[in-house]
Amino acid sequence: MKKSAIFSAILLIASISYAQKAEKILKKASKHNQKGSYYSSIKYCEKAILKDPSYAEAYFIKANNLFALEDYTAAIEVYDQGIKTITEKTMKQLYKRGIEKYFGEDYYGAIEDFSEVLEINPQHSEAYNYRGIASEKVGDIQGAMADYNAAIQFNVNFAEAYNNRGKLQNELKHYVGALSDVSVAIELDPYCEGAFVNSGLIKTEIGDYKGAIQDLNMAIELNSENCDAYFLRGNAKTKVNELEEANIDLTRAIYLFPKYEKALINRGLVRFALKDNQGAIADLTKAIEINPEGEEAYFNRGKILKVMGKSFEAMADFTNAFEYNNANITAVLHRADIKRNILDYGGAIKDCNLAISLDKNNATAYFMKGYVENKVGDYASAVEDYSMAINLNENNTYRVFHYRGRAKMNLGDHVGANADFQTTIAMIKNANKKDFTMFAYSNQFIGNDEEAVKSMNEEIASFPFNPWGYYDMACIQSLQNNQAAAIENLEMALSNGFSAKTELNGDVDLQNVKHTKEYYELMLKYNIENTGNLSFLE
Repeated sequence: MKKSAIFSAILLIASISYAQKAEKILKKASKHNQKGSYYSSIKYCEKAILKDPSYAEAYFIKANNLFALEDYTAAIEVYDQGIKTITEKTMKQLYKRGIEKYFGEDYYGAIEDFSEVLEINPQHSEAYNYRGIASEKVGDIQGAMADYNAAIQFNVNFAEAYNNRGKLQNELKHYVGALSDVSVAIELDPYCEGAFVNSGLIKTEIGDYKGAIQDLNMAIELNSENCDAYFLRGNAKTKVNELEEANIDLTRAIYLFPKYEKALINRGLVRFALKDNQGAIADLTKAIEINPEGEEAYFNRGKILKVMGKSFEAMADFTNAFEYNNANITAVLHRADIKRNILDYGGAIKDCNLAISLDKNNATAYFMKGYVENKVGDYASAVEDYSMAINLNENNTYRVFHYRGRAKMNLGDHVGANADFQTTIAMIKNANKKDFTMFAYSNQFIGNDEEAVKSMNEEIASFPFNPWGYYDMACIQSLQNNQAAAIENLEMALSNGFSAKTELNGDVDLQNVKHTKEYYELMLKYNIENTGNLSFLE
């Protein structure tokens, strides 16, 4: 009785639909079994198995007959065969369900199903591959890499696994291994568009932009609706300054996937580079509509608005960028720079302090803070902060030395100031690209008037449409008390679109011309509020 219950339980496990002919045959086997005609029943079971080798119940009835005939060894072997058919079907169902869970974004559920598949068959390469993909989605990078390795171990010709491992290696910045893996994937499957896409991505990362474009051309040839391929090719073309072509590719990517946030951001930047400011703002605004908490779109829109002179809108964007990513210290420094430009020196210093509190080794924050302190006359603090920036190896360190020299000069430390100006001059002379403006000012402050003017003339000759060159020449000439030449160059700056008009009246370098009638008339002409010395009216 106990044995019969065990057999019945095993029979209940088999819940599989059978082929119609095999089922009819098995009915006969079952009747013979019930009559005790075990040999006849076994023959019908074997016929049913021939019709449908995955028919688990046929194995179990045959085993039941063998058990009744006390042929226990043979019965166990047949039971094992029946269980194996159930196990294989269960494994297939688990694998299929795992894939469905993955595409339904139930990644943990998918991992569980693929893990059960691998318990049944530890060499199931496809299950390893899919579990690796799902593991990546939940951030288990080590687990994903181990699964891709196993998938390749059990199927050395598994192109998709090589491609997935290559993609993951690229994300880990293991570029040599990444490129090797996707190259193997392409060799194994020349029609694997994903491998060409990933190869293009990796080559872009390592600076092989032409190679990247070739790979992405192949991906697009294989699938003309692959939005990622157009997006990546657009990015690669941006790197080689093919901006119009990049714009076309990014537009195609957006056409194929209208909510492609990253493509909208990148096209916005390309449009800005093409001087289509309105188009750039429109793209970044659309990206924000798609993802209202996407700091990258706010940050880039803020930079463009800043260049366009829309200070308050730009500050709002930098504030949002920082709110959604508290690690974006650059957004805080951009906001500080705008506050400096609109003469909100207290706000600028507050933002610099915020940046320093988040990163005590941020040289740019110390440099900017020192610059603002210099503006408000806190020269001692400025020297201290400039020194911190120098110690932290601020980019363009020669500029820090120059401004520290100015602060020291204002403190009456002429020896220290002279040393900083001399350091600035020496660093610029040794640089690959000469900063004519800093070179001019530093020479001016150590008394090399001719060298200062000569350097500014070189700056203007190099960039004849840049208003800042004329403005800085006006400052140099004012410092030399050459009022007529200073006014002439100041007008050139204003006529060429000089934008920092709020700072103009506060610039001490123009002090020697601010009391003149010509300066007053120039301010009137360009609608600039004049806070200079109006003594010429007396």
